[in-house]
Amino acid sequence: MDEQPRLTDFVPRRLTTFFLLVLAGAGVIALLEMLYVWMPRAAAYTGSDRVAALDLAGAGSLATWFCSLSLQGAAVAAVLVYLVRRHHRDDYNGTYHVWLWAAMSWLLLSVDVASQLHEGFRALMVTVTGVRLIGDGSIWWVTAYFFLLTAVGLRLLVDMRQCWFSATLLVLVGALCVVAVVLRLDWWMSGRGAQQWMLQMGAQMAAATLLCLTMLFHARHVIRDAEGLIPQRAVKSKAVKPKLARRRTDLDNIESETPAARGDLSNTQPAAATTSNPKPRPVAVDSPHPVPPPASQKAASSASPAATLAGGLSSAGAEKKLSKADKKALRQRLDELRRQREGG
Repeated sequence: MDEQPRLTDFVPRRLTTFFLLVLAGAGVIALLEMLYVWMPRAAAYTGSDRVAALDLAGAGSLATWFCSLSLQGAAVAAVLVYLVRRHHRDDYNGTYHVWLWAAMSWLLLSVDVASQLHEGFRALMVTVTGVRLIGDGSIWWVTAYFFLLTAVGLRLLVDMRQCWFSATLLVLVGALCVVAVVLRLDWWMSGRGAQQWMLQMGAQMAAATLLCLTMLFHARHVIRDAEGLIPQRAVKSKAVKPKLARRRTDLDNIESETPAARGDLSNTQPAAATTSNPKPRPVAVDSPHPVPPPASQKAASSASPAATLAGGLSSAGAEKKLSKADKKALRQRLDELRRQREGG
C-alpha cells in the first residue's frame, strides 16, 4: 500500500505540465468551435438541420459536457485544497472551510450546465412572481448566481492572496463569466446568431477550463507550502518600546550606585573586612593553565549578578530584540534591586 499514489500525487507539480494543460484546453475549445461551424454540412448526411452533439446553442452537446467535466475537476481540486489547508498550524479561525463552499459551488455549476437547472429556476420564479423583469426572465437565475459566486469568489481571493498568480487567474475567470452572461442576456451582439453563440460558449468553456486550472495551481501552491518548499517571509523586527527603554535606564542607574546604597547582597561584607587590609591569598593555579587568569577575567567573574545582567542587556539589546521571557526577567530583577535599595 505504501507504493500506491496518494490524492495529492495527482496534482501537477511542474509548470510545464500546466502549460500543456492550457494548450490542451485551448485545443479542445477550438475543435468544438470548428465542429459547430462544420455542423450544417454534417447535418446534411443525417437528414436534419442540426446535429445535437455539435450544436453549441442546444443542451446535451459536447461543449456542455466539456464545461461540466471541467467544473467537476475544479470541485475535486477544491476538496484537495481543503484536505491540506485544514492542517495548517496558524489557521485558528477556520478559514479553510471556504474551500468546501467553493467545491459545492463548482459542483452545482457542473450539474446546472449538464441539466439546465437555471432554466427550471427561471420558469419557477416567473410563475410564482408573475414578473419577468428583463427579457425572458433569465435575470432571476443570473441574480441568484451573482450573489452566491461573488461571495464565494471574494472569500477565495482573500485566502489565495499569498499566491498572486492563482488569485489573478480567478479574477480572469470572473471576467469570462461576465462576458458569457452579457451575451446570454442579449446585451451585446444581439441578433448575431451563430457568432453570438460561438462567442458565448467559447467564453463559458474558457471560464470552466481556467477555473479547473486555477484550483489545480493553487492546490500545488498549498501542497508545496505544507512540504516547506516555499520560503516564508521575514518578519520585520519592531523597535524597543519606550517603557522597556526606561527600565533599562533605571537598571543602569541602580548598578552605578555603591553596593551599600543599593543593598547588593553579593558585594556586602562585614565592616571589619572592609576597613582592614588582610594579606592577599595565594592564587592557586590549575594544572592546565601555566599562568593565573588575567585581572579582567577575575573581575568579570566576581561581578554581581545584576551587573552581569546589565552588561548582557546592553550587548544583547544592540544586536537583537529581547524576547518576552527576557523582558519578564528584566522586570523581576529591576523590582528586586529596587526593593533591596529601599530596604538598605
